[in-house]
Amino acid sequence: DLLPRTQYDVIIVGTGLAESILAASLASAGVDVLHIDPSESYGGSESCIPLSSLLLENDSVEPETLRKGEGDCSVVIPKECSVVPVTKGGGACRPFRVHRRWASAQGRQFVTQLGIDVDITPRALLCIDPLIKLLAASNASHYLD
Repeated sequence: DLLPRTQYDVIIVGTGLAESILAASLASAGVDVLHIDPSESYGGSESCIPLSSLLLENDSVEPETLRKGEGDCSVVIPKECSVVPVTKGGGACRPFRVHRRWASAQGRQFVTQLGIDVDITPRALLCIDPLIKLLAASNASHYLD
């Protein structure tokens, strides 16, 4: 599809958190912004992928290959990522189990229609964090759940 306009004040390439905050801030200030991303997934290095893609990618995997112990799924972490343990009150939190059930074709169609994206690098932000104030001021907060 062709864009209806050909001139913009600012073109922002990338849909990561920083680019999205910048685009929302500029747009709320009245600047004409074209916000684009060359990759197939939304979010840059803080990517989100459609939930339906997760279901489709795992269709070729047999349920038995994901079972370990009491049915929890193993997680593959890329080499460039690091694991940071979460602690609570000075002690380590117990790891949670991820259970997986294969969805029916009707269930997959319903999930696709919902348009749900899964953040593959979720973040926890403190309530008085400067980033929270920035998100609220930039009008980007309505994109977050």
